[in-house]
Amino acid sequence: MKRMLRTTLATFAAAALVLTAGQAFAAGTEAGQSISNTASVDYTIGGTPTTTPSNPTSFLVDRMINPVVVYTGAATVTVVAGATNYVLPFTIQNLSNTPLATNEYFNLTTSEVTANIMQNVEIYRDVNGDGLLDGGDTLVLAPVLLVRDAAPLEYLIVADVLAAGGAPDTATPGLTAPYDLVATAWAGALVGDGALAADGDGNDAAASEIVFADAQGTASVEVAAPDGIHSARGTYITAATLGVAKSVSNGVSGYQIPGDVVTYTIAVTNSDSVNAATAVTISDAIPGFTLYSLGTLTCTGAGFTAEYDHGAGFSTTEAPANTVTAVRCSGGSIAASGNASMAFGAAIQ
Repeated sequence: MKRMLRTTLATFAAAALVLTAGQAFAAGTEAGQSISNTASVDYTIGGTPTTTPSNPTSFLVDRMINPVVVYTGAATVTVVAGATNYVLPFTIQNLSNTPLATNEYFNLTTSEVTANIMQNVEIYRDVNGDGLLDGGDTLVLAPVLLVRDAAPLEYLIVADVLAAGGAPDTATPGLTAPYDLVATAWAGALVGDGALAADGDGNDAAASEIVFADAQGTASVEVAAPDGIHSARGTYITAATLGVAKSVSNGVSGYQIPGDVVTYTIAVTNSDSVNAATAVTISDAIPGFTLYSLGTLTCTGAGFTAEYDHGAGFSTTEAPANTVTAVRCSGGSIAASGNASMAFGAAIQ
């Protein structure tokens, strides 16, 4: 937005600044508004009072483009190998001074910062603004219309984690995947319309020209602000995946024959050397052709509760054995680099 320097000479009386039906907005005076004024000099020479007007000056307010992207999530979003639909939440606001009658579009893209541990990266409009991927949220496939000076709108980067065992191995805790959400001022509603171009040949007071006014964001595509592009960054970080191994013993006969009781053991290990795993529940169904053996369910580890399902949900009631359909050890924790286990007996019918 241009500013006008006013000077005084002798007794200087500035005329009223004339604004034709303009209204001030948070982003400033609307583009295309004409601003004009005429100064005057009052003086006396030879006893005769005189007023001399200056030449009039006028200009049109230029169109200022200023997208603002803000990351609104946690410092890092923890992800687990092979899991899906992890969200990084953002808001986008248009603080331009474009006339309300002019549609202003911004093309949204993502920018990956480091080696890929994510896949299927997409952008969604967070319709209800809850920071979660819900059924009503919509996939962004074209430049979005942002009304100037409206409240910020919520958007999501949504991505899946690559399966463990690759390079890099997403089962390794502490791997980070920063992503930028990038908003670029766009020439129209179609991807093919291309980026909006700023004026490049100097100011013309008689024209309302496009001027970029955005701040520097996080993405590498922003070489030097202002450039009609703004971005913000959120980061995924991998957590350890608990290892699970199940085994079954021989019966008391040394074999596995009807009448024998075999023991199932589920061993769980935490490969994270720094963080404990909490809210851990180990569960297993009683296999067909067997019956749970009373008094055999054991839970090793911190804080686990032994529970039994008789067909109506889990409880701490064990008997009768012939109605137990599943067992579990619930609500425990496993220390960093620690382990836990569940074991139970089943009688072969």
